[in-house]
Amino acid sequence: TPESLTWLPPAYDRAGNPAWPGDYDRTPDITANWTWNGPDAHLSLRAASLEYRNDKTQRRGYALGLSGSYRLGDDTLVASLQGGEGIGRYMFNSILQGATATGSDLHLWKAAGWHLGLTHLWHAGMRSNLILSQTRFARDNAADVALRAAWLGVIDDFVPNRRVDQAFFNTFWSIDKHVEIGLEYAWGKRWTFGDESARQERINATVNYNFN
Repeated sequence: TPESLTWLPPAYDRAGNPAWPGDYDRTPDITANWTWNGPDAHLSLRAASLEYRNDKTQRRGYALGLSGSYRLGDDTLVASLQGGEGIGRYMFNSILQGATATGSDLHLWKAAGWHLGLTHLWHAGMRSNLILSQTRFARDNAADVALRAAWLGVIDDFVPNRRVDQAFFNTFWSIDKHVEIGLEYAWGKRWTFGDESARQERINATVNYNFN
């Protein structure tokens, strides 16, 4: 079973080991999925239940998700909505914000997120994608205090998020049957429960060569 990451700042600091030594999951994740496929669309409903356990207590989290796609001529529209309590790794921006040990208890973060994407086909060898997403977390003062005390000024990326917004725009062009190049602009902004905020912008480029 995949490991459910439980942030244990005191144990982490003592051990200096990023393997989260306080995780003792005993049961596998329980998942369910229903998918409908049509000629120009698809719809998917998903649910999962996952365990968080340390040497003092145990909690069970859950995740719910709804996603779909729809073809608009040569273009494709995709969308998803997901959320839960302790959703953790089942939503990208909550991978490190699923559960937090506060010393006396184990707190599961409540979170929800969505993304919307559009793929536009310019011609057979060129396509562009626009993706927007947002993730929000409910306030948990005890969990926020525990993580903030451990990471603020050390690795600020690990300070709990209140909200994360992201946007991506990319274009891929097949020069011939062997070579594809891509260029992407990525933008992101995060807000914490301490009213800090930070923004990131990045340009990515790729070249892919197919030997077949």
